[in-house]
Amino acid sequence: NLLRYYVGLLGTVFEHRGATLHFCGLLNSRLIFVDGLILPLWFRLWAKRYVHTAHNAVPHGREHSAIFRLVYRWIYRFPHAIIVHTAGLAKQLESEFYVEPSRISVISIGLNEEVPETRLSVEEARRQLKLSASGGIALLFGKVEPYKGVDLLVEAWNMMVGEARLA
Repeated sequence: NLLRYYVGLLGTVFEHRGATLHFCGLLNSRLIFVDGLILPLWFRLWAKRYVHTAHNAVPHGREHSAIFRLVYRWIYRFPHAIIVHTAGLAKQLESEFYVEPSRISVISIGLNEEVPETRLSVEEARRQLKLSASGGIALLFGKVEPYKGVDLLVEAWNMMVGEARLA
């Protein structure tokens, strides 16, 4: 499946050559030499304008890897423009990865403020979720990765309110 994905991706970029390409996301850490050395070159070669969104300078957990830092220095050479979400990341790309400031744009990631309207009461929600009528609740969403410190949250929670129950 992975080979089919790469062939399809390279073919799609070639098919739409001369268009603007916005690569938004993270590269595959396990295939860093394919994703890091081949894709940026291919994108730059065939896109009229190649824009890359960098969520982090390097993937979480790889900050101290000399190989990843070297590959990402290569990756950041190719985009015409790089979008980051914080001024701190912009400065990091400039100082550590030698990206020209003119190619970096800081654009807030924004907030998802859409809250569905419901008539469900707090009490009914607790009942449906089989939670006690009182006590604290923490809601986590997204992919739980070791760097996010969920273990520290649970430890702190236990210190404050007693044993946590992860559902």
